[in-house]
Amino acid sequence: MNSPEETQLRDDLRHIVHAGALTLDLDAIERRGRREQRRAIALPSLAAAGVVGIAVAGSLVAFRHPAPAGPPPVAVAPTTTAPRQQASTTAPQLDNVAYVVQQVAVARDPANSVVEMKQSAIDASNPAETIWTDPATANEVTSRVWDGGKVMTWQHQYLDSRRVINVDWTQVNYGPRTWSYVTQNYGTPISGPAPTTPAAGVAYIPAASLKGMLAAGFVTIVGHPVVDGHHTVELSVALGKDGKAERNYFYVDSQTFQLVRLVRVFAPDSPHPASATSDYTWVQRTAALTKLINDPQVPPGFTLVSANS
Repeated sequence: MNSPEETQLRDDLRHIVHAGALTLDLDAIERRGRREQRRAIALPSLAAAGVVGIAVAGSLVAFRHPAPAGPPPVAVAPTTTAPRQQASTTAPQLDNVAYVVQQVAVARDPANSVVEMKQSAIDASNPAETIWTDPATANEVTSRVWDGGKVMTWQHQYLDSRRVINVDWTQVNYGPRTWSYVTQNYGTPISGPAPTTPAAGVAYIPAASLKGMLAAGFVTIVGHPVVDGHHTVELSVALGKDGKAERNYFYVDSQTFQLVRLVRVFAPDSPHPASATSDYTWVQRTAALTKLINDPQVPPGFTLVSANS
């Protein structure tokens, strides 16, 4: 690091780490959930997969799940990708870190909506995928293309009678026309209300969680690019342990301060590639869409196979 800004960022980050301010480890969350999912439901075509993390920026493998019956989803915000560019003018307060972080802290998730997250491909073992999350149930459905065949995975979680978190996975592999099912629990009873975020990954980041992520690192404003039709504020947040920082770039809408894009630049010793990109869209809630997320759909004639086969 050579510039004064980078030197200051490094020193501040070390101070934060030693002060114990880092309470959130996205990699740990992701590793735990994806590890459980791979162990539980990896089919033969998936057995060689590495960590299915948040996908890297790169060529997006185009795939959309079949449109459910009923009215099509209606996007809450424009979804046509606009060229990344610097906004011509920005309000002075949008260059004020304290102001932007405060606005993010009071932002709320759009009502009556579900979340669509698109992850670009990491490599052949970690293809592009689209994940739909229902915030009302914390259930997810993931669509991806693997070796030319469509794979869909439903992840559902609930509290059992002992208040232990249970997670069910139903996976449908359209290539060999097979499906599998497995359920696991996280072992320790919890107190309080049921979790409102999925057990694995960061496909859905509630506004309250984003507030905590920004509070866990050293935040700077990088710019004001246009992302998927949104004028955004690009926030750089340094995270990490022992000085080995992971840097995250949060792109929040400059009016609603809701998350539009997350780019993660991993530490040199990370098992991930250099970076990963996830794009978020809030979509109007419909009966057909919530049924797709919350009700696993196994086509007639598909063969049930062992989840560990």
